[in-house]
Amino acid sequence: MTTLSTLEAYDLIKFSEQFLERLTAAQSSLAQRRGLKAEKDWMATAHELVTAARAPTQGLLERARELPELEEVRDDYVGDFQNSWVDALERLLAGITFHCGSRNPVIEALYPHQKLPLLRRCGFEVAEEFSREFDRRLKGSYVSRQFAQPDFAFILPAVEQVGAAWQKLLSAFGGGEPMAEELAIEIRKELVGAGKRLDLALLQARLLAEAALAPVNGGFEASGLGLKPKKRKPKAAAVSVVEPGSPQEPEAAPAQAGQEAPAAAEAAPEAKAARAPRKKKDKPAEAGA
Repeated sequence: MTTLSTLEAYDLIKFSEQFLERLTAAQSSLAQRRGLKAEKDWMATAHELVTAARAPTQGLLERARELPELEEVRDDYVGDFQNSWVDALERLLAGITFHCGSRNPVIEALYPHQKLPLLRRCGFEVAEEFSREFDRRLKGSYVSRQFAQPDFAFILPAVEQVGAAWQKLLSAFGGGEPMAEELAIEIRKELVGAGKRLDLALLQARLLAEAALAPVNGGFEASGLGLKPKKRKPKAAAVSVVEPGSPQEPEAAPAQAGQEAPAAAEAAPEAKAARAPRKKKDKPAEAGA
């Protein structure tokens, strides 16, 4: 089986989420067709394989995100945490609307603009400014008095969820204690092990799904199950294996390159001297013509 890095294992686990969604949709579509019992059984087996392989990964990416070598995938979970924060803001708004009505003045006091969907796509600076302003409104005298009323008894857990979601988003930008090496080794081992199991399960499930959808014209292509995780372009400093004949190969032996350079420099004047007489002979011939 192919050796996986922690980054490749991370990508496999993330990709398996999308793969399972596509597999579930393909299985549902196939179930609506008459007959094809064997094919439906194959598809069910494929679904079971991926589901079982994914089970040990629950919460694993959350624990692995502090690994130093996963720094470049920070945007992945920053986006997830930002969505969770906006979800909490929307739940708070929905709770106020449900319990107190859509025209309650508290809504205007807390959400004067109500452009929450835009917060899912904004940069961190904009999100931070919104959070700071929201916290200021939350602690304002009017909102504080209203939240002390019996009608708002439901509000405290929802407000705490907003605060917890924001702190989680902040944690994605570092500033915490570095992970202990013993814990990092354990998580790396768990992450790579889960990636290897998923690598095999995804391969088997893909083949089973292709066989199951063979009777359906264009079914496998339309399902998207033939797609594979995108390969990340390695950073220049992270390249450790050089393919024979690649442009980077000479860099692997800088000492030899340095030794060969003077020889090439010495050969250059000799080559010029060898070419010079030919040029001198050519010029009189042209003049005579």
